[in-house]
Amino acid sequence: MADDDIDLVAWIEGANREGETTIVIVAVSTFEDWVAAALRTKMRDLPSKLEERLFEGYGPLSTFSGKIDVAYAFNLFGEKTYGDLRAAKDIRNAFAHTSDPLHCKSKVLAPLFQKLSGWTKDADPKELLSPARGCRGTKETN
Repeated sequence: MADDDIDLVAWIEGANREGETTIVIVAVSTFEDWVAAALRTKMRDLPSKLEERLFEGYGPLSTFSGKIDVAYAFNLFGEKTYGDLRAAKDIRNAFAHTSDPLHCKSKVLAPLFQKLSGWTKDADPKELLSPARGCRGTKETN
């Protein structure tokens, strides 16, 4: 192979890993949007400046972690969903804050995926984070 030839197998493997990173980040961002929307349903109409102070910058609801904890405290979902959201946040952060090539079946991520309520040894990690799965999940009790 000439020096300027592309190693297609390596390129495809890299694209698949990047695709998984995108899937995870987008899926968990969707969860974060859902939690923020749920919180807003319990709030009075807020002036835009106050909403900005709460949800942006260093506001108490500017992080996914803060949104999860406050929504759980307000009983907007139960323990199972709380655990799943915390695990999803940790998985997203693992993908977003590393320069190492990761994919959903990376051994370093296994303990994080195992925290998700739908995990089994045969589960497809990408499916566990599917927003569609979250919509058709089992009903939980608080």
